[in-house]
Amino acid sequence: MLICFGAHWRYLVIHSLCEQNATAGALSTVVRIVLCAAEAFRTEDCPDHVAQPFFGVPKRGIRRYKPRMPSFDITSEVDKQELDNAINQARKELTTRFDFKGSTASIELDLKESKIKLAAEDLSRVKSLHDIVIGKLSKRGVDLRNVDRKDPAISPLGHATQDLVIKQGLDGDKAKEIIRAIKEKGFKVQCALQDRQIRVTAKSRDELQTVIAFCRAGDFEVGLGFGNFRE
Repeated sequence: MLICFGAHWRYLVIHSLCEQNATAGALSTVVRIVLCAAEAFRTEDCPDHVAQPFFGVPKRGIRRYKPRMPSFDITSEVDKQELDNAINQARKELTTRFDFKGSTASIELDLKESKIKLAAEDLSRVKSLHDIVIGKLSKRGVDLRNVDRKDPAISPLGHATQDLVIKQGLDGDKAKEIIRAIKEKGFKVQCALQDRQIRVTAKSRDELQTVIAFCRAGDFEVGLGFGNFRE
């Protein structure tokens, strides 16, 4: 068992056993030292200057200790519950509108695809549906910059449809644009794209607050959120 330790620690352990005639108490103490050391080596909180002399293993074989730095995530998400609430309110208004009496107009929400589909007998009614839905989304606090309004489509019979695509998360190009803007300002931070959001890390929390203020003031054509703060 002692062979896994560095020479300095092997000497101390053996010397301790000899001094105390290898009593049961001394052996118990040594076992506790070994178990504690093994636990420290197993975790990531074992700095090199502790693990190197204790275990006597090559430096590259030791998990390097990295102090945690403050960070936060830049996101661009639309609350699905607020989406659902807005669409339900729009449907309710649709049933009370005199200009839609007897109409087959519909408002459909596909949460899985993050898409709203408007349909009516003609283009005029689809435009009215569009205004109703956009008004309800705005009142529910949905950032309209995250609503991609596709052009209406007209069928040969004159029926009209329109898709409103809800942008969830930062796509690659938009994330790169934001990261590039942050770097150009010279902020002392590190940015990394992770699962359609940007992780921003810095040595100072104040520097992170400066980045947040910069992003809020900028116009990146999408709504931005800031969360998941870590100290």
